[in-house]
Formats: sequence, C-alpha cells, structure tokens
Amino acid sequence: MKYFSLVTLLLIALFTSCGHVPTAQDHFNSGNDFLFKADFESAKKEYKAALDRDSTYWRANFEIANIEQMQGNFTEAFNQYSRSIKLTPDFPMAYYARANIAQMLGDENGYNKDLQKTLELKKDLFIALFVKARTTMSQGDLKSAIPQFDAAIAAQPDYYAAYSMRGTCKYKTGDMDGAIEDFRKEVKLNPINTMGYMNLAVVYGEKNDYVSAMKYVDNALAINPMSSQAYIYKGVFYTKLNKADSACDNFRMAEKLKNPAAAEMIKKYCK
Repeated sequence: MKYFSLVTLLLIALFTSCGHVPTAQDHFNSGNDFLFKADFESAKKEYKAALDRDSTYWRANFEIANIEQMQGNFTEAFNQYSRSIKLTPDFPMAYYARANIAQMLGDENGYNKDLQKTLELKKDLFIALFVKARTTMSQGDLKSAIPQFDAAIAAQPDYYAAYSMRGTCKYKTGDMDGAIEDFRKEVKLNPINTMGYMNLAVVYGEKNDYVSAMKYVDNALAINPMSSQAYIYKGVFYTKLNKADSACDNFRMAEKLKNPAAAEMIKKYCK
C-alpha cells in the first residue's frame, strides 16, 4: 500500500477535480517546495512520488541522493546517485557528487574514476578541478598539484582557498616569490581570514625578512587578538632580531592562551 504526504493527496484531489492527475513534474516541484522549507522527509516523499509517476525522472533520484547525503545516509545516497547516472550518464554533477560519497565510504578507486569522468564531461567545472588538485596535494605530490590548481583558478579566479593551497605548494617546493604572490592574492580576496597573513609571515620569515614577517603577524592579530599561534610566530621572529624581552612577552601571551608550544619556547628563550 502506498502512502502519500498531505500535500500530495491535496494535489491529487485538486487536479483530479479539474480532470488532471499530478505529473512527475508536479510532484518534483512540490518536493522542491518542501526542500526549500528544510522539510526533508516530505521532500523525499514527493520526489519518490515523482518517480512513481515516471521512473526515468532522474532529477528526483539526484535530489533524493542529496538529501540522503545531508542526513548521513551515504550508502543510500550513493545508490541514488548511481540511479541518476544510469538514467542520464552525461550529467557531470552526479558523478562529482558520487565521487564525494565514494571517498567517504573509503572507495578511492571509485572516487578517482568518478572525478575523472566529471572532468571529461565538463573540463572547466571548478569544484571538480579544485578537489582534484587538493587531493593531489594531500597525497604529497605538490609539483603536480600546482598546475592542477592553475586550472582550477583559471575556471574560477576569485576563490581565495585555491590561491592559499597553491601558495602552500609553491612554498614547500621552494618557490618563495610565487608563494608570496599567491598568499597576497588570498588576503586580497579574503582580508578577514588570518591564515593568509600567517602564511605570508612564514614565507617572509624563511626569507629572513623578519620585519615584514612581523607586520603580517600583526595583521593577523588585528583580526584575531586571541590567536595563540600568532604570538608564537611573533616571539620567534623577535628572537631572530635578538630582542629576547619582546620575544618572551609574546611567548607568555601564547602561554596564557593555552598554546601547547609556549612552555617549551619560554624554557628555551626566557629567564
């Protein structure tokens, strides 16, 4: 016996009285209305009703999969994305979404396969390009990740995190000037994110330009004065400038903020 939501029953009554039985599109639209209201269970019922009307209505499978993913039902989400792909094998976002589920389920081969298929269908899909580059970076292949981030940035040049990650790859492979350029772009696109300033501080510290490094730490502290790591960095830079008292003031501030590295720094540099 099939059960329908109250809205579905009302739609059936309304359309039947007018000589019209609700179509798959009608149920799908009703599901979208419920989804907008964050009533996920009612939305799923409407999408399933759409599939009862038309089993080839792949958009309903895709939206059910999205809801199942949000609710943490990853196996069911994977199955629904697979049904959507079977019905419409040229929709790149279904492959991308299934790739994410495969990764959550520990299927790295399935993840890589679906991500590659996504990019075959849409070469300039930013999110897939970005995730591919991020994955390559996480695997430690930083040199290969850089041109992959180049492609992602070309597809969407205003996403600050892509510059942050590419800058990190450049820094770790010895391209300090390239890293600075990327981190400056990062803070320009997202001036309230302390990480960009901290990244710049680290690179300038590596270049032995401790005055510039300190400036960027101060920028980070202006945004978040409770950043214990910023005080650690600032203390280290003061030690490089042979200013032990200032260094210790910063290490002690970091200690007050519960930074686990502070005690060792105080032991090493402070009387």
